[in-house]
Amino acid sequence: MGIPLLSALEAYLLLAFTLGSFMPLFVIPSNSMSPTLNMGDIVIVVGVNPASLKVGDIIIFDVPSPYNRYTPSPVIHRVVDVRVEDGRLYFKTKGDNLPSMDPWSLPAEGVIGIYAFKISYLGIPLMFLKTSIGLALSAVLLLLWIFYPFIKGGH
Repeated sequence: MGIPLLSALEAYLLLAFTLGSFMPLFVIPSNSMSPTLNMGDIVIVVGVNPASLKVGDIIIFDVPSPYNRYTPSPVIHRVVDVRVEDGRLYFKTKGDNLPSMDPWSLPAEGVIGIYAFKISYLGIPLMFLKTSIGLALSAVLLLLWIFYPFIKGGH
């Protein structure tokens, strides 16, 4: 059990290091970016220097305070405006499927990375695992996997 878990962690860390992003994989949690990105798609996230971002780029970012109390982070939306205020770089963002821009001005330090490509709908099973039924099913399967040798062997 320890070796596959370690291998998965090693693969994730290698991917994070290679792509320059501490969050190299991101499951799209809503349809705010439809039709470009759909709920359940997995996107590959690449680290980026925020100064290189331009209007039209799709970025993953932490929602700035105080909006982060009401909007779960991180978010993936499109850059619709880039501005410098008092020497600091800010972005205005918007979901492709939303009627208006996000209410915040995103400081450059809130940017996690830029969207590289997607794997359509591969994240749906991962989204299921976050539900209460998915967690319960995962726990039962894990316990069966751990105790199966004892049950099979009759010990």
